[in-house]
Amino acid sequence: MNHCILGLLLLFISSLTLAEPSLFLVGDEDNKPECYINAEGESVGIDVDIIREVARRLGLNVSIQLAPWVRVLAMVKSGKADGGFPLFMTAERREYALYSKEPVHVSVMTAYTKSGEEFPYRSLNDLHGKRVGINRGYSISKEFDRVAQEGLINIVEVETIAQLVKMLLDGRIEAIAATPSSVEAYLKQENIELSAIGHVRARAAYLTLSKKSAIDNKQQLLDDINRTMVTMKEDGTIDSIRKKYVD
Repeated sequence: MNHCILGLLLLFISSLTLAEPSLFLVGDEDNKPECYINAEGESVGIDVDIIREVARRLGLNVSIQLAPWVRVLAMVKSGKADGGFPLFMTAERREYALYSKEPVHVSVMTAYTKSGEEFPYRSLNDLHGKRVGINRGYSISKEFDRVAQEGLINIVEVETIAQLVKMLLDGRIEAIAATPSSVEAYLKQENIELSAIGHVRARAAYLTLSKKSAIDNKQQLLDDINRTMVTMKEDGTIDSIRKKYVD
């Protein structure tokens, strides 16, 4: 009997050793085509597919949940999620998140106005005194965030791109600062036209791991993730994933 118990114990320990490491990640639910919830209620998008392929190549059992952006940041900060995406790099976020070196995508943040109500835009100075809508919790750029904190731009924060577009069309704000991929996807879906008046700034967005996550060897895992993303870029996998959503 003792030998049987010992055998079962060893089998149990062996099964734990061979089990794939688990990783719970949370991402932005309103960032089409990078990450969003489709009509079937599934978490999909370019970043989602990239991360799932990285996990497959590394033998990781990854679980992805998409949520409102403010909740994404809160879950990464608290360690309720092992990590999150796609985070721009800021000093505040680096206090609680570890970043991959390779971004999951690069966002060209763009300013939009209602068609027929365009105004000259060459720099952030041209947004001074205007009401500008952004997604709640977004960091547009270091310079933009600073100017907004100083009150030179009147920031209006809402949860979704749909809300931003409606507020712009209703005249409650004078411009939107957002990623063109998410804005253009919504405009195409709803057959709406807006005017893109200029780029705010190109920023890299990253996969991160929470410093409070209980997973082991976080930096080694990030190094492995980074190496795998570089390989996927070189072998054409990332381009193939992007074309599936963009073409």
